[in-house]
Amino acid sequence: MNGGFPARIVDGNGDTWEPAAGPGRHGEPVYYPTTGPESWALTPTEIRTQYGIRNTS
Repeated sequence: MNGGFPARIVDGNGDTWEPAAGPGRHGEPVYYPTTGPESWALTPTEIRTQYGIRNTS
């Protein structure tokens, strides 16, 4: 984990998200999807709200 945040997130659809370069939002890093449909970079809270979270690592 980086700063208390996971290195990878698997959302409720089974798609994988990894950290994006650049500044985060609201004190959280942003992640981009590496599998599944394209999406804007989202924070862990936004991913949880929109897709749910199955697993983090």
